Amino acid sequence: MPPVTADWVSGDLHPEQRRNALRALRDAAEGVTVVANARMLSEGVDVPELDGVLFADSRSSPIDVVQAASRALRLGSDPDKVATIVIPVLVRAGEDPSAVLESSAFDVVWQVVRGLRSHDERLADWLDESRVRLTRGDPHQPGKPLAPPHWLVLHGTPVTRAFADAITVHAVETGSSSWWQTYALAGDFYARTGHLMPTLADDPQLYHFVTTSRVQDNAQRLAADRRAALDRIGMVWDVYAARWDEFLAACDIYRQKFGDLHVSQKFRLVNDRFPEPGYPLGSRINTARANPSRVPGHIRDSLDRWGFAWSVPDAKFAELLIHVRHWTEHNGTSDPRENDMCCGYFPLEARLRQKRDTFRHGRLSTVQRDALEKAGVALIKQDPRVAMLLAACDRWLDQQRKAGVTCPRLDVPKGYVDSAGYQLYRTITYYRVLNSRSQKEQSSAGNEVNPEIRAELDRRGMIWRVKPDFRPATAAEIEDLSQRPEKEQTQEILNLVDQMVTVTSIAGALGIKETTLRARIARARTPRASRRPRAVTSAEMNTVRQLAGLDQTKAIIELVDQKISMTSIANELALPLVTLSARIRKARARQAEPTPSGEPEAAPQLLFTHPEPQPEPAARTGRPASILTFLSPDS
Repeated sequence: MPPVTADWVSGDLHPEQRRNALRALRDAAEGVTVVANARMLSEGVDVPELDGVLFADSRSSPIDVVQAASRALRLGSDPDKVATIVIPVLVRAGEDPSAVLESSAFDVVWQVVRGLRSHDERLADWLDESRVRLTRGDPHQPGKPLAPPHWLVLHGTPVTRAFADAITVHAVETGSSSWWQTYALAGDFYARTGHLMPTLADDPQLYHFVTTSRVQDNAQRLAADRRAALDRIGMVWDVYAARWDEFLAACDIYRQKFGDLHVSQKFRLVNDRFPEPGYPLGSRINTARANPSRVPGHIRDSLDRWGFAWSVPDAKFAELLIHVRHWTEHNGTSDPRENDMCCGYFPLEARLRQKRDTFRHGRLSTVQRDALEKAGVALIKQDPRVAMLLAACDRWLDQQRKAGVTCPRLDVPKGYVDSAGYQLYRTITYYRVLNSRSQKEQSSAGNEVNPEIRAELDRRGMIWRVKPDFRPATAAEIEDLSQRPEKEQTQEILNLVDQMVTVTSIAGALGIKETTLRARIARARTPRASRRPRAVTSAEMNTVRQLAGLDQTKAIIELVDQKISMTSIANELALPLVTLSARIRKARARQAEPTPSGEPEAAPQLLFTHPEPQPEPAARTGRPASILTFLSPDS
């Protein structure tokens, strides 16, 4: 064993004594020279031959640790010099070594490690890398730190492997920043997701770590080594630009898959890049449409190049096309039933009905019309009544061709009914009147000729406007009228008017005002049943007063059924009108009740008789002014 020389220095010694102690330390040729001191040899002392330092007491300042350790870390004239730093830790018999690591006895060890870190970058790198490795993988089963570098050798009393690892772990944790621990978590997140843009819901600790790093980088307070480390794991420094780039990438993926950017509002893009629950592309596109000024220029240019619809109406129409396509793929038809919903929320049938109404009124754009027809949507749902009309028109045209007409047209004679019993003239007249009213801008919504029906009729030679063939009354007709009594004369005037004789010529020949003659014609055409009720007569009231109870009520019902005013009857009987109405209502209900034999009560014997009204003349069928009162496509 080499000889050991020991000495000590303090502030109480003479300077020459201190120099002698250091000279012995510097010039020691053989053996071991130990000099104890209390902060006397930490600064301003240059002894390159010193190859060991023992920290017998703790140090609170890293500077003191660095200055003391630096005395032994200088190579001097020996390039193979090995510096030894001794940190004695006393463990009593029976004491758990692992528990000692948490006690204050090891504080000096961690202080020395931190001091050495600030002195040697190689040690700092090893500590940081070891901290990252400790955090990798499962947090409940952390990894092990890196093996110490070759230039760092640890000696001490033999202990268990677990205790040695625990000492190394504590040294790494106390000698490195917790920043590297969270950095390791960020690396794991990047390896799982392919990006470093965590949300608060994903991992609050990681979210705050990434956000704080961005803030420090913007303020130029983030260390260069840490920024470089974050760059290696895909750190996103400009979140705003990154999110727009992500949006553009999602749009490109959708466009390549479906050929357009007609994205449904609730659509989520799911693929390898955007795993479940997927990227909310539909809602992000709606946000871009709502705020187009906030979309970056290069993003907007790319969307325009791909045919993106910026307007909300265009977007809604694009969504309609998406659901039409989806419905056709899953149901084999583009014509849903009434109130059918696509994807459980989109009212497809109602939206298509709106588009058909818009097309029927001539307000559907050519672009939307072509797109719907390309998607297989029939803008005109073939009405059976329309099909019957067109079939009847075709039969008429075939009949005319067989008769030798080269270019037949729909000049159907008045009152024409074809071989199938279809009243073609009446239906054609209906559409002529409808067309005339729509041209005068008097038709309401839905009361105009459908453009598709108009096109089909035009293709078959429809004559929309027929000039009436009116004529004046002849002398023989006027002479015949003048010889008839008033009632027969009125009936004959109706027949002449139906034969297209002008009312003006008849009135002038008979010396009657035209307005008076037209009033006579209107009264004659009005059915008797639709005329205004008359007042009850005295004779009728005498008959009613002779009766009582239910018989009187039945007599009153008979009068009311003959268009006698109920108000006049109530005034004659001095009864309120509501009371009389209630009596009549109860009596009618009793008459409707079945008798014990199961038959309704027999009709009462008529008490009041009146002359039978004369039969009304047949209504004309060729007057366009009143055609809509009796004619419709339902006929």
